[in-house]
Amino acid sequence: MRIRCFLIYFLLIISCATRHGMMGKVLRFIERTQLPVYLTPMAKGDIDERHPQFHGIFAGNCSTESVQKEVYNADLILSIGSMNSDFNTGGFTYRLSQKKAIEFHTYHTKIFYAVYDKVDMRELLPDLTEHWPTNIIRQYNGTQNNIEPVILDAKHQTEIVHEYLWHKLPDFIPEDSIVVAETGTSEFGIFNMRAPKGVTFLTQILWGSIGYSVGAALVGKDDNRRVFVLVGDGSFQLVCQEISSMLRFKTNIVIILLNNDGYTIEKFIHEPDRAYNNIQMWRYHNSFEYFGDGLKQNRDQAITGFAGQVKTQEEFEKAMTQVLNETEKIHFIEVVMPAMDAPKSLVLTIEGTREYKKREQEEHE
Repeated sequence: MRIRCFLIYFLLIISCATRHGMMGKVLRFIERTQLPVYLTPMAKGDIDERHPQFHGIFAGNCSTESVQKEVYNADLILSIGSMNSDFNTGGFTYRLSQKKAIEFHTYHTKIFYAVYDKVDMRELLPDLTEHWPTNIIRQYNGTQNNIEPVILDAKHQTEIVHEYLWHKLPDFIPEDSIVVAETGTSEFGIFNMRAPKGVTFLTQILWGSIGYSVGAALVGKDDNRRVFVLVGDGSFQLVCQEISSMLRFKTNIVIILLNNDGYTIEKFIHEPDRAYNNIQMWRYHNSFEYFGDGLKQNRDQAITGFAGQVKTQEEFEKAMTQVLNETEKIHFIEVVMPAMDAPKSLVLTIEGTREYKKREQEEHE
């Protein structure tokens, strides 16, 4: 069997990287085998996307066409720590054949249709690395980073649409930053976004909890790493009081709030005319002022930088340039976006989930 493709899922490796030291073992396996590497959304950031063997993000129909073609045409797929949840599979749109898939898990290994209990990837992977046949090792010379180019039509060349935002944002995220992406348009936006070197991504792809991101942004304070929070207007309204903590603890966090007038992901799931998915509009960019910026304090607080609303691509890029230059300050960029504009990956995931549920229902009838 000719091996052409190596697919990595990584969820269990993310949890085991701390408890079992798996990431180092996985990297040694990758470099030993020289196979092309794909990540699922849960694993984004675990491997430097400039690594010569990295070749894209795989999430079923949410992947770029070139990634889908390469993965589905593979002769053998090695899956490490797979977690086939709805968001991680592009709405259950994986079409991976069990006839050519080997799955490595924490407590078992699955080879095609057979499951081997207690064959632990923590022990198996190092052995496989050591005994990988030298006669099948080929230096991988494929094209890196299957990210499709963005060409905006005339209508969208000034306003801030998702297609533009996720293509441009990496230019303003320094290496080794932490990106916290809220459930909804933000987490789907980063699926196929280019990842700067050393960036850690935090998302809720498994549980889909909303409102966690603003508080979670405080995680980077003690690591001396710049934190970028990507949060929707609806989710922000659940946890806005954490802005007070950011000011109090003198952080330099960058809050990028996507204001598209409501719970956009829910509008796609339940149709756009449900009243409960529309929310009270706030003056989001005034949050620093409301939570005490400039008031006399009994302790020092964060120094505020940009705090404003941007509606055009030019305004966005000007604001983000200020963010890059003022590294010691906390910033709040309210990005006004068209209602019902969404990342392509989100739309495809919703469609895939609907089809999956429809098939399940038909099977039970």
